[in-house]
Amino acid sequence: MAAARDAAQAHEATLRPGRRRGGVAVALGLAVAAAVVVARSSSSPTFEGTSLSRKLYSCENGNPGVAEEYAEGWGTIDGVWYGIASNDDGSVVGCLHSEYEIRHKRDRVTEMTLFDYDDDVYGWNSTLVELARGKWERSEYEGKRPSWMVVYDVGVYDGERWWGCYFCGDVCAATRHGWAVVYKEGAEASDAFLRVARKSMRDHGLLEDGTFKAINQTACEYTWW
Repeated sequence: MAAARDAAQAHEATLRPGRRRGGVAVALGLAVAAAVVVARSSSSPTFEGTSLSRKLYSCENGNPGVAEEYAEGWGTIDGVWYGIASNDDGSVVGCLHSEYEIRHKRDRVTEMTLFDYDDDVYGWNSTLVELARGKWERSEYEGKRPSWMVVYDVGVYDGERWWGCYFCGDVCAATRHGWAVVYKEGAEASDAFLRVARKSMRDHGLLEDGTFKAINQTACEYTWW
């Protein structure tokens, strides 16, 4: 769908040729097709700490908050992570693969993301400014209410760390709803782990507007730009 490309372009996307492969990627979408949903204008989340804007964007799925365990020693989101599942009903993409780097004395985080769509590889990068531990807002907001991200859940499963990422902002339909992704250190996910990921999204209210979908992570051959 064109919507997936539009979402990538909204994040200053860089298109790179991808390897051709058969089959259809299991669902993760960066945009919800058809219906246009207007985000609530009231009850905008506000965070303590240095902020580029006092009023951040408000999403249909609300604000799940930051996982206590993230602030208590689970670790950081530095590193390469594999998207295992999301809460989006949109276009079919796969191989979601992100690298986060906390920089500048921990007050910035940079993100590089790649995903597969229609047998090509798309990507974006962005910079977010720390509001508090586990809470960031996007620095490139061009006068609008800034997009923001929180680590809403963390854990360790079979020796691999995982975390729930929630992104809210006026980037595409999925992020206006409130886009949740469960990332994991390894690309493989058992049915048992998918149940953990689904429960995490449900318990944090992130399936109120969206449907749990697994993300295909097979035959992914990405090279960072």
